[in-house]
Amino acid sequence: MLPLSERMKGKLARGEALDMAAIAEPAGDGETFLLKPGAFVDGKDYVDSATGRFIWSIGQARDGGAVIASFDTRFYQHRDYECLWLR
Repeated sequence: MLPLSERMKGKLARGEALDMAAIAEPAGDGETFLLKPGAFVDGKDYVDSATGRFIWSIGQARDGGAVIASFDTRFYQHRDYECLWLR
């Protein structure tokens, strides 16, 4: 677990970032989160306060519609996902 950076703390305090702890469940691999229905908000930043890490991409599965957040850019130009958000 990393301490939250001042930048991350500020974004959370100002409502500029959403915390995975409030809007998602860990997907089990330690690198992704399954967002709750309706939790994705365009124009916000996304963080995992439990680890002190920023989310880097969010994608929606073309088959099934699950919205998944990741610490890497895996959803950018992925044929099976629509990239909703990229850091």
